[in-house]
This record gives sequence, structure tokens and C-alpha cells, in this order.
Amino acid sequence: MLVELSSIPYLPFFEGLDDHPVVTLEYPAPDAKEEFVLLVPKTADEYDPVSDLLHAVRAMVSNYVPEDQRDRFGSVDSLETGSNAGAPLDKARLPPARVDRSRSSSMSTQKDDSASPSHSEESIMRSFTKARNRRNGPLFVQTVARFNAEIRALKENGVLASHLRQVGLKQGVPEDVWRTIQEQVYARVAAPHVDSLKHYEAFSDSVYGEMLPPFLNEVERIANLGTHSVFVDLGSGIGNCLLQASLQTGCEAYGCEYMPAPSKIASKQLMEASHRWRMWHLRAGPRVEAWDDDFTESSRVREVLRRADAILVNKYVQTTNRSYAFRPQTNDVLSFLFLDLKEGAKIFSLRPFVAPDFRLTERTLSSPQAILRVEQRKYTSGCVSWTAGSGVYYVQTVDRSKVQAFAQEREVHSDVGTAK
Repeated sequence: MLVELSSIPYLPFFEGLDDHPVVTLEYPAPDAKEEFVLLVPKTADEYDPVSDLLHAVRAMVSNYVPEDQRDRFGSVDSLETGSNAGAPLDKARLPPARVDRSRSSSMSTQKDDSASPSHSEESIMRSFTKARNRRNGPLFVQTVARFNAEIRALKENGVLASHLRQVGLKQGVPEDVWRTIQEQVYARVAAPHVDSLKHYEAFSDSVYGEMLPPFLNEVERIANLGTHSVFVDLGSGIGNCLLQASLQTGCEAYGCEYMPAPSKIASKQLMEASHRWRMWHLRAGPRVEAWDDDFTESSRVREVLRRADAILVNKYVQTTNRSYAFRPQTNDVLSFLFLDLKEGAKIFSLRPFVAPDFRLTERTLSSPQAILRVEQRKYTSGCVSWTAGSGVYYVQTVDRSKVQAFAQEREVHSDVGTAK
């Protein structure tokens, strides 16, 4: 559907195939398969189904196949997965004889010594790269069939599931796997509608920007998120952080976004992700929800904040001249929501919620700032979507000990004054 509904022309990349060649790729879960059209877009930087297929192959072999079984596939280092978008086949090179589409699946079981060496001479990974670099369509189709046969055998023997459980116990979901899944979800749901995200009111709460995976990795590490944790993203955009947190840590993940375009995409991404998690034989957190609502007024947000361990808020976009974030009144409402947070909950933001000159006094004792202990940290390049550079962010931890100590000290002074 991505290819057929695209406004960008998709053209042949391989020689020796019909005008609309399709192959089916096996995934780790039982009966999980997906069709890929072996065409490439005429324009660079568009979705490339050939590259997508090869990335999935690489992730499966690298993370699902035990090391003592990988010789059946060959070295993943020999697999080239780069995109060929913008490099369709020159029509002048097309051979006069074309392969009929109806024969595509049967080709996979037939030997073609002129197109492909024997299995003992060429590994599956090298065969993929050879077929891609030479634009040899029949060899590519045959290699997909070889890969599928090996994966099916490992699935039927229970090898993939057993190895995945062992990997999960040691390190959780491997980064290569969740990134591949995230990219597949984004390509199928968000990318076709990315232009709609550019329509926002400048210098308002509607400014759009995304936290990238490295930033959320830091959030998960600092907050020590796990299967019993609750993660909340206020201003969750298209839901990328929700998907990453849920799959990486197994936590409950909730997001709230009142801008219509990203909110609609978020709901679709969650549906697509849950489907793909099953295809990859994975299980994310028990609940992942994206709400189309104003988080300053949402009763659902207030309820889930009471259980939250990590809250991500205060996204902003920086330009060459200035930066702009949530309006002051929005931040004020947010601050009062924090009064219901449990002890030790952490708030991650790109603007501090505690003023530099804040002091705990009798007048400020009931202020939300009084219960927050703030720490400034630095994020590196590649952490946010609006700049390639580095920057700072803030971790506010709910800590009521100072307020309690201050209140107790007041009581002592009050008792002493009464005694006198």
C-alpha cells in the first residue's frame, strides 16, 4: 500500500523481473509474513522496500539466530542494507525478456546456476548483497526463499523463541531490533503524513518537535524504568517515545497530545506497533495508550500521574534567533499537577520547573517548586529533532523531605513560643 498509494513514482530496481515483483518475507513469530514490492522510489529519501526488507533480515539474523546456527546465513557484516531510493533501473538496461510475476514464488524453489552459485559456495548474506549490487532480480528472489526456508526451520524447531528468551533475560529487547521495528512503524504510518506535522502556530503550545531515541534511553536509565514502572509523556506527539519506552522496558506508557495531526498519527502508530511486536515475537508493556486531549484539563492524566515514575514534558523548538516552549500559564498548570506525584517520581524537561532564585519560606511552602529537587544535565547531538547540536535538560525529582523538615522546625518554634 505504501508503494501503490505513494505520490512518488516507484520503478524497477532489479533486472530480470516483471513490472511489479513481490516477495514474501518470514518473520520470527509463527505464521508471521509480509509482502515487499521490489521497486524503489524515483526520489531520494523516500521509503525503500528493498532496504526495509534487508534491514529486517539483518535484525533477525543478528539477534534471533544463535551464534552456532549463524553459519547457515553467513556473516551479517557482508550484508549491505543501504537505501537505493532515487536510483531506479535505467530503462535502457532492461532485458528484452521479462520474468512473469506469476512465476516469482516458483522461482524461489528452482535452481538457476547462471544466476546463483550453489548454497555451499555463497552465504545467504553475501548472496543478498551480490544480487542487490548487480541488480540481479532472480538471484534476489531466490535468496529471499533461502532465507525464509532457514527461518522456518528454526521457528519450527523452537530455536528462535528459545534464543530470544535468553537474550531478553540478559539485555531486554536488543537495540537493533526495537530500532528496526520503530522504523518500520514510522515508515508505514507517520512518514506518509509528515507534512501535516508542519502546520502549527508559531510561538505557541502547538510547536512540534520530537525527542529522539538516545534522549529516551537516558530517561529510561535515570528513572530506572522496568516492568513495574509507569511512564507518562505530556505532549506526546506521534507517540514515538511511548512505543520505545514500552518495548524497551516493559513499562506502562501513557501519552497525551491535543494537536489533531500528531495525535491521530500516534493512535495509528500504536495499532501498527502492537501488530509488529507480535510479528517479531515480542511483548511490550501491559498498557500503551495515546490520548487526544489537553493534558492540563484531562482527568485521565491526573489519575495516571499519581502512579507515574517518569514524566516527560516541556518540549520546545530552538531556532537560530530564539527558543520557545509551553506558555507560562501552561507551565503553571503543569506545576500544580506535580503536587499529586509520588515521592521519587522524576520529571524530565527542557526548561526547569524550579526558578533559580527559589527559596523555601513560609510563603512558598505550598508552592509546587518546594517539593522538586532539580538537576541540570547535558544531552548530546542526535537527541532532539530540531537541532543537530547538544543542549541541556533538567531532571526534577519529587522530594518532600525539605518541606517536611521545614514544617517540623516551625512546629518546634511554635511550641517553644507557647511555652514561654
